[in-house]
Amino acid sequence: MFSQAVAAIAVVAYFARNRRGHSAWRVVVAPALGAAGLCLGFVLIVSNFEITSGMAGWVNALLIAPTPILFLAGFVVSAILRRTRPQTWEELGCADQERQAHQLDAAPAALGG
Repeated sequence: MFSQAVAAIAVVAYFARNRRGHSAWRVVVAPALGAAGLCLGFVLIVSNFEITSGMAGWVNALLIAPTPILFLAGFVVSAILRRTRPQTWEELGCADQERQAHQLDAAPAALGG
């Protein structure tokens, strides 16, 4: 649920910069409500994790701990990549788009066109 909430927040941030001609409801309000609901759900899960896991004490902390640790580790790895391998960091979000564009360009040549 945490990763879904983070993705929903990213959607809101993306469309806040570029609405792509859609209404505010479609690109800001509805995604923000969804993100808020997912964040609330995550908070409720964590705060009632004893019910979710059926266990108590340190076991719950051990089960929950990887989520924030890995989230923060992603930021650390990103910062390291950005500093040490800026070209790789720049290509992180573009790889699929460039691959698809290359495939579309190559398709007519493969068909003899």
